[in-house]
Amino acid sequence: MTTVRWNEGWRLGVAKMDRQHERIVGLLAGLESACAGGSGEALEEAAAEALDYIDYHFTMEQRLMEEWDYPELGEHVDEHDDYMVQAADDLAMLQDGAEPAGAVLGRLADWWAGHLAGPDRRLAEFLREHGVK
Repeated sequence: MTTVRWNEGWRLGVAKMDRQHERIVGLLAGLESACAGGSGEALEEAAAEALDYIDYHFTMEQRLMEEWDYPELGEHVDEHDDYMVQAADDLAMLQDGAEPAGAVLGRLADWWAGHLAGPDRRLAEFLREHGVK
């Protein structure tokens, strides 16, 4: 199974974003544990908690982008929206046992790694240039 763990290289230098990103990775690790534990109820709770918190995080990032007039706001929000749809589908497949947990968790974790390295890194650089820490 995929091992989902926080990587210090993902730290972006904007404290609020970093705290939330680290929590999201922890929630994904919780999903991994729930899969390994075999309890459908635990998996359902972990999936719901992860989706709720990710939605909260995306809303916070969008507010920051709007507040600071971030030039890539539209594309960034589109990525968030696409992820929420895909993650909900992936988690439903995970709960139904329609796809191996490792494949689903791998996709979810890989998206975060790519998003943190690309769009979120650019956003954080922009925010730091404007004095946000």
